[in-house]
Amino acid sequence: MILDQDNMDRIKRLLKSRPKGLTISDISQILKLNRNSAAKYLEILLITGQVEMKPFGNAKVYYLSQRVPISSMLKFATELIMVIDTDNQITELNDNFLKFYSVEREDLLQKRISELNIPPFDTPEMESLLLDVQRLEEPTKEIRFDFKGQAYYFRFKIIPTVFEDGGCGFTFIIEDNTREKLIEERLRINEERIRAIVNTQTEMINRFRPDLSISFINSAGAKFMQLEEDLILGRNLLDFVVPKDRERVFTLMKSMNKEHPVQSIENRVILPDGQIRWVEWTNHAVFDEEGDIIEYQGVGRDITRQKKAKEDLLIRDKAIADSPNGIVIGDLDGIVTYVNRAFLQIFGFDDESEVLDHPIHELSRLKEATRDRMREALGILKDGGTLVEMHRSSMAAGEERDLIVSASMIRDEHGNPLCLMASISDITENLRAEREIKILDAAIASSNNGIAVIDPREDRFLYTNKAFLGMNGVEEHADNIGKDISSLFSHVNSFSPPVEEIKTRIREEGSYAGEIRFTLPGGDVRILQFTANNVLDDEKNVVCVVVSTIDMTEQKMLEKAVRSTFEKLQESIEFFSDPTFIIDRNRKVVAWNHALEVLTGIRKEDVLGKDTFSSAFSGILEFGPVLLDLLDLPPHELATRYPDVRRFGDSVYLETFAQGLNDGKGAYIWSKASLLTDREGNRIGAIESIRDMSQWKRARESMRHYGESELADSPELR
Repeated sequence: MILDQDNMDRIKRLLKSRPKGLTISDISQILKLNRNSAAKYLEILLITGQVEMKPFGNAKVYYLSQRVPISSMLKFATELIMVIDTDNQITELNDNFLKFYSVEREDLLQKRISELNIPPFDTPEMESLLLDVQRLEEPTKEIRFDFKGQAYYFRFKIIPTVFEDGGCGFTFIIEDNTREKLIEERLRINEERIRAIVNTQTEMINRFRPDLSISFINSAGAKFMQLEEDLILGRNLLDFVVPKDRERVFTLMKSMNKEHPVQSIENRVILPDGQIRWVEWTNHAVFDEEGDIIEYQGVGRDITRQKKAKEDLLIRDKAIADSPNGIVIGDLDGIVTYVNRAFLQIFGFDDESEVLDHPIHELSRLKEATRDRMREALGILKDGGTLVEMHRSSMAAGEERDLIVSASMIRDEHGNPLCLMASISDITENLRAEREIKILDAAIASSNNGIAVIDPREDRFLYTNKAFLGMNGVEEHADNIGKDISSLFSHVNSFSPPVEEIKTRIREEGSYAGEIRFTLPGGDVRILQFTANNVLDDEKNVVCVVVSTIDMTEQKMLEKAVRSTFEKLQESIEFFSDPTFIIDRNRKVVAWNHALEVLTGIRKEDVLGKDTFSSAFSGILEFGPVLLDLLDLPPHELATRYPDVRRFGDSVYLETFAQGLNDGKGAYIWSKASLLTDREGNRIGAIESIRDMSQWKRARESMRHYGESELADSPELR
């Protein structure tokens, strides 16, 4: 018998070292036991509950039993414990059970559970639990029942039990969860109350984990985010923050610690519809016992409207501060409380300290007349009136400024007076500019040149002066403003070049200059010098086209007459034996006779219409400039620079020897240059003739020698 007990102890030690279990073959082989003996010992241990067996296919695997002896469990357990056999008869109860129900052990032992007249063993839930014992390995169930006028919550766990004699049964381990359940219920109720309170708040309330994933959001927050709650929970807080604000929000959250557990921030959030809103958040960090953050709690409110109002206020403040109009605000007694820069500049103050907290009508830079007017205005405003007037103000430095003053009393929504405010516009420069514009308009209107301004986008006239209309044969009183360009010339014939060609040139090149010709209804031909230029703004956009015209009709007719005269002169001088040429008032050659062609070797076709005639005489006349170039020299300068040249009236004369003529033999030259004028004495050109005096000089010299010889040979003459 001792040997059997030793072998069973060896088997238990072996199974303890092999928690995964062993088969009969494994045990007999390891312990060197007969297989039948090993099977016998295992059967004894199994019956006594010291080992357990689980079949795996055809094999049986044995484990060391984990069951605690009932006597030990009853003694040390804090739960209520009841043990029953397979017939549901009570075999054991612990003291906690007896104490709770206030019964004696002898009164309950050997009774069936169904015979117990104590809750919850007499309830349908217990019947259901006993049925579960047959099909579940270790059924558990929580049962609520009333006992002695109080509600209890017991958690039943039933585990199969093997008694020391090998018999089987079940142990009821009954845990009293009443206190925890009541606490849990109170917590649930409180949580529901808090949730109801939180969800009725207009502010957004949320909770999020250290990784910033959202764990809770109230109804106001979900409504604001335009999403269902389940579409928000679990998402990162930064997903809803405008990208530019994310780093700032992240940095703030990570800066929170026990010394700074609360932080506030304003940031923008982006909603599903793309709308961006401003939210002010106050975040609280929640810490565990080690000081680590376990959760953040945030309360937020939509401040978009306030933010917009603040921005609008800043914009208005900036607009007032930067307004070109002077703004002054005072209390109801006229004491200045605010002025902008424009006010200081208009009245010549260097700093606002010279104005603030001073009565408006006693400012030092204002002359007495201006102060008196301000006193009067203050009285008008105090009586509830308003003031709009143009006023000439005298500054202390003696400068006169033209001002438009608009002043009134500012009231709140209930009509109560708040302050006095005035806006002052300095129109001094505007009035000066208006006067200058009027002068300029008068000058343009009375100009002999035609002036017109055209809108290039619609090709319509914006302005035409009297001269422009007259040159184009339009009545002075005709209304041409807004009319199409082509309509102005609709009454004329043979317009050249075409209007469209002129418009194209202006559009492509930015300007046009040239003559235009047309025939008026009466048959008169009109010739105009026409100039047009685009006027550009700072961005190089065309603002308008300015047109200037000069009536060249009479001048052209005069030029035609002069040309006719010159042509006749050309025909006349062609038969002159003396080399002769004529220039017009522009120093262009209009006549060059054959004799001059022979003298200079230059054909008339090469010089007519040009002003380079002086070069034709280089190498021929050594005396210097052509006489025509000397006609305008003052007498003293002519005498100083060219002593051989003589002036008589409007003509100059020269007699000299020109070595370059006659193939280098030279010749005596006599030249004369004279001005040509019209009937009114206006210069229209000049003429110069050159005569070879060599033969005359030789004849005269021969006569002089002959005379001298006759005188020598005749005593009578001597």
